[in-house]
Amino acid sequence: MSTKATQITNVVLALLKGITPANDYNTDAGLRTERSYLDIDTDDSESYPAILIRTTGDPVEQARPNPAQARRSRTITCEGYVWAGGDDYEPDMDDLAEDMLRALLPATSKDALNGLAIDVSLTGADYEHPADGSNVAVVRYVVTASYTVSY
Repeated sequence: MSTKATQITNVVLALLKGITPANDYNTDAGLRTERSYLDIDTDDSESYPAILIRTTGDPVEQARPNPAQARRSRTITCEGYVWAGGDDYEPDMDDLAEDMLRALLPATSKDALNGLAIDVSLTGADYEHPADGSNVAVVRYVVTASYTVSY
């Protein structure tokens, strides 16, 4: 069985994988959504939009020795990538930002992440425009889920 932290990440991944026009979203980024590593051709506009999620932290917030319990705070960075090789790519960033927000909002409800988390926060959308020589722009959200584990 996977850890609670991995299960939380799996729920976030599944929510983002649901981003397709068939589910009434603006983009089909869910078809190119991965964890940890995204294998896309950075020079091929057909590889976009795409989403990559990574755990960027999981510190212990509070620990008790008896019974052995820890409260942790899982931080998952969700980066959406759009092709920025054309004249006006910001509408594509807006579409993907809207899709990601809509997909991630259920994770912040009372039943946070299928009951795995005590509390969930969502921040973003941060827009990162392409660096010189790049054709990729980034939309970024951060999901932080507090949860407890017993040992």
